[in-house]
Amino acid sequence: MIRSGTKSDVSDTESVKSDMKNVSSGTERKKSEQFSDRELADLMGTNRDTYRRGPGGAIRRR
Repeated sequence: MIRSGTKSDVSDTESVKSDMKNVSSGTERKKSEQFSDRELADLMGTNRDTYRRGPGGAIRRR
């Protein structure tokens, strides 16, 4: 048996819709990550090896 149009069915649908609005609103703030100084330097690419062309065209680390 299929019941349609009953008051309880309508209220269930409304409660589901209101729950979906709360979940997908997108207004919630994301947690900010706290990076250490070392991690930030690594992410920025500092303190990396530098390579130069040496005599004869060979690539050497400085």
